[in-house]
Amino acid sequence: MSIKEEIVRILKRRKHVSGEELSKKLKLSRTAIWKQIKNLRKEGYDIKGTPKIGYTIISTPNQPLPAEIKSEIRTKIIGRKVFYFKEVESTQEVAKTLANAGLEEGTIIIAEKQTKGRGRAGREWFSPKGGLWLSIILKPSIPTPKIQRLTLLAGVAVAKTLRKLYKLDAKLKWPNDVLVEGKKVCGILIEASGNADKVNYAIVGVGINVNVRFTDKKELSSTATSILELLGEEVSIVKLTVKLLEEFEKLYLEFKQGEFSKIIGEWRKLSQTLGKKVKVESYGESFTGEALDVDEDGFLLVKVKDGSIARIVAGDIYLRET
Repeated sequence: MSIKEEIVRILKRRKHVSGEELSKKLKLSRTAIWKQIKNLRKEGYDIKGTPKIGYTIISTPNQPLPAEIKSEIRTKIIGRKVFYFKEVESTQEVAKTLANAGLEEGTIIIAEKQTKGRGRAGREWFSPKGGLWLSIILKPSIPTPKIQRLTLLAGVAVAKTLRKLYKLDAKLKWPNDVLVEGKKVCGILIEASGNADKVNYAIVGVGINVNVRFTDKKELSSTATSILELLGEEVSIVKLTVKLLEEFEKLYLEFKQGEFSKIIGEWRKLSQTLGKKVKVESYGESFTGEALDVDEDGFLLVKVKDGSIARIVAGDIYLRET
């Protein structure tokens, strides 16, 4: 942990902590402690200093700053290293650079805002301040063709988190969307580096519309929503981030132990795709059918008009009412 992160952790555990005590615990001068407190205040922490009593945290910023995440999270792998940015083009691109530099598994990259956020097939992803835009570096021991499994895993993690924290009826639309009331609240993007036999690293990108309003985005308001719009009030992005990363790690540890069939079972229960009539657009073809299931690698199985089963590896799926 950095000095700032240690200070936040200590202050959160006690109502009052003196500068002298912080100085002794962290082996720093009182002046150095004061400078760190000053920096934390600039980041949005309301820290009160009272003579003969000490420092007290009055309130914390509603942003997933490294100090906030590390003071709350209880994980073994995910979130051991946190990189936080006010603004980036894309957390995925930052994550790729760090992964290529050898950063450890579980490293996460978070931004308040993305200027070139993207979804599948390079589509633009609206990423203003108020959302949760993060990427996770993973190093799973799997062949590249099985990377789709991580998309399903991430979707289950997001849906379970939204259900547990906010009682939202979150559903999963194959391959990478999380829906509430039929509108997209989250998108997932998996990118990997490796060869056919082995993944060197995978980047799991998660974009959640948290405290975002779509009133000024008419072109998106019919298909997208946010937790703010669903609940009618802002929520803690820090709490959401911590719970999501903890949920993700539980599933990822199961995945590493070869228990993907259990994760697929959870995905099926949460699916808004299976059993529905769908329109499929894949590799230049367009056809309709019934979404029957996902196979052991997370690919969609669709029964088409002639009775045959099409295995959809990539493409767009549109749910049809009839």
